Amino acid sequence: MVPIFSQVRIDGKKISFNPEQREKIKSEIVGFLQKWVKWQPERTAGWTTAESIGDIIKSMVLEDDMVWPCSASLYGEYGFREVSLGVPLRIGLNGVKEIIELELEQTEKKALMVSAEIIRGQIKQGEELFKT
Repeated sequence: MVPIFSQVRIDGKKISFNPEQREKIKSEIVGFLQKWVKWQPERTAGWTTAESIGDIIKSMVLEDDMVWPCSASLYGEYGFREVSLGVPLRIGLNGVKEIIELELEQTEKKALMVSAEIIRGQIKQGEELFKT
């Protein structure tokens, strides 16, 4: 997970974070799911995932051009090929309509590269398991 602080907006206005705020936010993100489960004991991650999938399907059918954070195979976007990453995109009845390339800070680009390499490593591990 790569937090993209450079793209945070409230009412269209860019929000800046100092280094201490960024670290606090990152630490909150890491443990969020466990906290959320405690706050919402009657809901499960599966239930809320299904609800979100329903929203995405509705958006696809309506072709409303909503932007969704989804995993997509990249073909040069963000400088990556042969890897799927969670990126903002528009989706329609025929699949991905547009992958939106955000202008990232250098530190964000580096973190995204690290994430992509981790995913590539996991893909290779999976391929090796299928060979055996």
